[in-house]
Amino acid sequence: MREISNVKLIGSVTKSRGYFCHARWKGRRRCIKCNYRMLYYFEKDKRYGCKRCRYKFNDFTGTYIGEFNYPPDIVSHLVYLFTLGVPEYRIRFYVPIGLKTIERTFKIFRQAIYDSLLDEIRKLQLSGT
Repeated sequence: MREISNVKLIGSVTKSRGYFCHARWKGRRRCIKCNYRMLYYFEKDKRYGCKRCRYKFNDFTGTYIGEFNYPPDIVSHLVYLFTLGVPEYRIRFYVPIGLKTIERTFKIFRQAIYDSLLDEIRKLQLSGT
């Protein structure tokens, strides 16, 4: 995947959304229920619908980013500050969201890291003593 500067993501909702969408779909959108490729798009509420099972979803349904109720550029800014190790109580001066929301977001980031590492350990399938 092409490297993109985090500063460019922070400044633009469109670029952040495009980056996260590409990271999730990798150019191949599919139904998250039945894995069918034929989808239709609802302009009004920016969701997709599956032609087979009629399930409706958006780009971030079923992901950690889908749990956030603020724009993707703020999420990318929080990811950047999280990786730098900036404490939650200091971040509230850089982003327009509250301290409780920042703490919840960092908790979700930690959970995502934990889940990813747990999946890697399961793939190793350790055997023996």
